Amino acid sequence: MTIAAQHQPPTGQPPLAGPSPRDRYFVGVALGQVLAQTPIVAVRRIEDETGDPAATLFQIGHLERLPAGKPYPEIVKVVSKMIGRAPFAGRVELMIDYTQVGRPVLEMFNTRHGSAVGIAVVSGDAVVTIDGGNMRVPRLALASRVMALLHDGRLKYSQNLPDAAALTADLRTVRADVTDWGYWSAAAVALWRAAGDGQAGFGILEYYRRMAAATNADVNAFEKSQTAPATRRLKPPTEISAVYGMSGRQYTAAADATICVVDYDAASLIALGFRELEN
Repeated sequence: MTIAAQHQPPTGQPPLAGPSPRDRYFVGVALGQVLAQTPIVAVRRIEDETGDPAATLFQIGHLERLPAGKPYPEIVKVVSKMIGRAPFAGRVELMIDYTQVGRPVLEMFNTRHGSAVGIAVVSGDAVVTIDGGNMRVPRLALASRVMALLHDGRLKYSQNLPDAAALTADLRTVRADVTDWGYWSAAAVALWRAAGDGQAGFGILEYYRRMAAATNADVNAFEKSQTAPATRRLKPPTEISAVYGMSGRQYTAAADATICVVDYDAASLIALGFRELEN
């Protein structure tokens, strides 16, 4: 079953739009040790016709777990075959979580594709670092991104999708300290890229994109909202000192300190355990 056939969100929600030339696809693969299964998750990025980034939806339309013991070269072949057919061919990015296997296995994908992006997931709240075409991404950053998309209702998938129950179970256990992620890791790295993170200069590019979209819609309303954006004071949980908001901003706080966040970011951070304080 391909992502092209999956247009229905969970039961009770309106159907998603059909395929569009604007759609982009992101495939996440979580590589484990030889005796571990290999989860594969495909995400379709559905942009709003108005160009508003805040209205962009992310649809998980393909789930697959390759059996434990499958040799890495065979995994490369399966993934290559998948992304070489419609609707992925020509408009897909491949994200590889190679944390548990190291660079040699990642290089098998690069030899075949040349453009696979490797992500090494690190603990703590260190900043994202880029090493060539690969990245070291804090587990907390991945967790906050997935939780924010869930909270905003912008992460969609059909309950009729094979293995949807397993995905739902994995998403319900999203935490920054998760070590056995199941589908979670493959979904997280795909969504990380699909939502724009990890792309050099994304934050400022996304800001200007939003500014242009808002200006086209209503110049005066945009100027009023951006000249003095509404802010809210939050106190982070003790285990969090740095986190990304939906706007792309990174917030940091010293121990027992509070942070001031733009209103757009507040809801997703509160969902992570931040406590709102009176201004």
